[in-house]
Order: sequence, then structure tokens, then C-alpha cells
Amino acid sequence: TEGVLISAYIDLPEAARSGKTPFIWEVENGALVRYAISPPVVALVVERGRHWRLLQSLSGLELKRLDAAHAEEIEALRAELTAAE
Repeated sequence: TEGVLISAYIDLPEAARSGKTPFIWEVENGALVRYAISPPVVALVVERGRHWRLLQSLSGLELKRLDAAHAEEIEALRAELTAAE
């Protein structure tokens, strides 16, 4: 099976996860070692990620990021319009 970092693995759709093994890197005696992650731990990572995104949303961080991205888009459009004039 193909090894995929857990951070990339959890972003894959369920169908794309087939044949892939999630893993993490660990330093052991100065060498990098890959450790496979079991399905129950993957489920915990996914669940904790949902909780983290919910907390960010409730704190307004996501809204601030979206507002900043929107402001950048508006400025880019203004610059295009000014250059076209």
C-alpha cells in the first residue's frame, strides 16, 4: 500500500483512501521512522479536526480570514478597473 502523511490522508475523500496507509514521521535514535496510523486513531484525528474548525468558527477567526480574503479580491478588482481606464 501507498503511505500518505496523516495530514494529507484525512483530506482525501473516502473512496481515494483505499490502498493508502496513513502515517506520521517520528525521530528515533536520530533517524526518521514512519509509523502507520490505525483506523481508530484516524477517526479521532478527523473528529478533533471538526472540533477545531468549529472552535475557530465560533471565535470569529474564520470570519476574519474570509473578510480579509474578500477585501483582497475587491482591491484586485479595483486595481484591474483602474488599469483598464
